[in-house]
Amino acid sequence: MGCGNSTPERSKSAASLEPFNRKPKISVRRQSEVKRAEGKPEIIFIFGGPGSKKGCIVDDLCSTFGFKFVSCESLVFSELPKKVKNVMQIESSKDIQDLLKDDSSQVNIRWILSLVENKIEQDPDKESSVYIIDYMPNLKCLLRIESIINECVKALEEFETKYPVSFALNLAIPPDKVVTQKIPLCTTPGNKMKETGGQSDEADTGRTQKRAAIFDTSAKPFLEYFSKSSRLLTIDVTCGNAELMWNQVLEMFGELKFNASKIVNPLLLFALDDNDVNRIDTRKYYMDIIQLASIVSDPHSDAKKLLLTLFDHINKRAGRADAFVINVSGTSLASLKDLKHSEDKPPLFFDIEDGYLERYLPGSPKKGMHMSTQKQGELYKAVSSIENDVCLFPQRLDSTTCRTIASYFAHSSRLVGNVS
Repeated sequence: MGCGNSTPERSKSAASLEPFNRKPKISVRRQSEVKRAEGKPEIIFIFGGPGSKKGCIVDDLCSTFGFKFVSCESLVFSELPKKVKNVMQIESSKDIQDLLKDDSSQVNIRWILSLVENKIEQDPDKESSVYIIDYMPNLKCLLRIESIINECVKALEEFETKYPVSFALNLAIPPDKVVTQKIPLCTTPGNKMKETGGQSDEADTGRTQKRAAIFDTSAKPFLEYFSKSSRLLTIDVTCGNAELMWNQVLEMFGELKFNASKIVNPLLLFALDDNDVNRIDTRKYYMDIIQLASIVSDPHSDAKKLLLTLFDHINKRAGRADAFVINVSGTSLASLKDLKHSEDKPPLFFDIEDGYLERYLPGSPKKGMHMSTQKQGELYKAVSSIENDVCLFPQRLDSTTCRTIASYFAHSSRLVGNVS
């Protein structure tokens, strides 16, 4: 995923050589009326407190499906100065605090929702758009203003007379779990708290708990509003694994018949021949097999042209899969002749590591496939970009060639992305 945490320390670790890592389950509660609205534009509210990865998920939703994001906090920042007599420029959260310190009546839910209405009205493409609305601000000084929470039922009902809301997406995580998932980031390699940092970490924990509790209290009436009309989609994001969370969100939006316009962070496994393909149990995992020779006009054209066509083809299959087996037999990539390093500025790639397929595949095996009954998988060479794109190659392929193909593909993805 675009916001996933990458680190350059991706060497041949024990974790990468673990054939079947246990992946946490993500529970989903989808109420009966969670569905796409018949009218246009389509409106989706999103809620997610500290640790929910809401920002990353919103970015990927907009990138994958072409949704438009409306941040109510940003609207308040830009429009509040116009509302007060002594006009001032708001550049920081402190400016907001100073402005609202003596008079918080300037901000209320009806005014904020009117800003959302105006934002939509100003969009010439609103009739064909889907909007993700993030109502809850991050600033504590805004969350503590009762007028942006009170009377939310009446205000939302009034808003929906003009713009009905399809459903609300709640990225749920209890305040105490937010702290639990942050703890490993504050420990030394030996999992022991640094003596000098213990008190600081405890203070950070307390602040995080407080922020999460304030958010939960503020969001509660909104969640109840959508729950009463059975339009609440709740995804438990306690695991803190951004990739798993995103794949669960992607799956749910696929079930709701939203069509992806592009794919985010695909996993590509390059197979040099049919034997490489046959070693992969595609019955176990959601992987599409692509015969490269069948989708290109000239199978023997140079690698750049082949991979540019490949990425365009993958984008058109967005929403169906995000993991692919690329059979390059019958193309110039199979012979690996005249494969030169790209003259374009390559993206940064980390050192190649060895790992099992299951380590890189998003989500879990297909239903009915139990981890305890699986055979040990095949080891592959993996090249990962700083943007979390992953290309896998058979072990017999030399590392330089693996990096070159991965660089070609990354360059092709940027070209297609710029065109789209």
